[in-house]
Amino acid sequence: MSERKCSHGQFVLQVHNVIRPLLLELVNHAVMPLRGLRKLSYLVKLFPGSFRGALCDQLISHLRKLFDMILTGYRNGEIKGT
Repeated sequence: MSERKCSHGQFVLQVHNVIRPLLLELVNHAVMPLRGLRKLSYLVKLFPGSFRGALCDQLISHLRKLFDMILTGYRNGEIKGT
């Protein structure tokens, strides 16, 4: 079995290819599953250099909207706490 070596640039590109679909899901707050948020959380912890300031600001904005939707649903009885 041959080992494939990956340059740093190729590795970063692979990480971005994993992050991109998660970010696209995040734009649609109603569809983003908890599993996707967990994956995104792990990626942020593993590769913090891949998330620049503007991207982080957008993530915070989207997450606030998502949490507001969840809170509103909970207050309206649409989401039950466990």
